[in-house]
Amino acid sequence: MIVRNWDALTSKGNIQGRDIVLRIMEYALEDVDSFKLVKQQVKINNELSIGPFKYDLRRIENVFVVGGGKQVTFVASALEEVLGHRIREGVVVEKKEWGCKTKTI
Repeated sequence: MIVRNWDALTSKGNIQGRDIVLRIMEYALEDVDSFKLVKQQVKINNELSIGPFKYDLRRIENVFVVGGGKQVTFVASALEEVLGHRIREGVVVEKKEWGCKTKTI
């Protein structure tokens, strides 16, 4: 669950209406989860696929990751899972005290 204070938000007022709105919000937030979207779009088989784009990894020695903005640490973390040791290095910039920890980037 993304919404962590569900019980508090549905404890007074129009409880049924609040519950419905929270369910819609939860569904929408899960659908645009940066980590999940990257894992769906970036794949490695014999080549690196990013959505419709394909790259021959035999011709690429180093992968560098650069990014900035909201949710970028989640994107970087997902890229680390998919690309693993292929990432030479990287840097992402996100608001201080926001996002998640990364391993390589």
